[in-house]
Amino acid sequence: MSALLDGLGALADVSVILYMLVGLALGFLVGAFPGITATMAVALAAGFTMTLEPVQGLAVLLTIYVAANFGDRVPSILVNTPGTPASVATTFDGYPMAKQGRAGLALTISAIVSAIGILASVALFAALAVPIATLARNYFRSPELFSLVVFGIAIMIGISS
Repeated sequence: MSALLDGLGALADVSVILYMLVGLALGFLVGAFPGITATMAVALAAGFTMTLEPVQGLAVLLTIYVAANFGDRVPSILVNTPGTPASVATTFDGYPMAKQGRAGLALTISAIVSAIGILASVALFAALAVPIATLARNYFRSPELFSLVVFGIAIMIGISS
């Protein structure tokens, strides 16, 4: 519980909030322009966040990722062109709704569902991150840790491609 309160306290810092607003604007623009994925935007922004404090840098990168994953719905719904591959399914229902004059409703529904998914994943992460990290620290030694790192890198490469 203490770690959760420490994390919320770090997010309440004014500089972190300002960096999150910058990440929100950048992520939304990245998602709205077709051809640039959220993962690519985070990879490009990672070099610029190296000069920031760790909490500020992670706040920018995570906000870019989350905002890009919502921003990619806008061109999907309005012009039937997915901003990223993840928003292809949005074109099936969102664009027909926009053609019927209900683009605002489609964007609102997309925003609500995205927010619910993000909040659920954050709650799950907050609940399980510390126990899983403790388990890994206590039971994994050098060979297992090496295997876990290689597995994690392989998964990240597989997901990003």
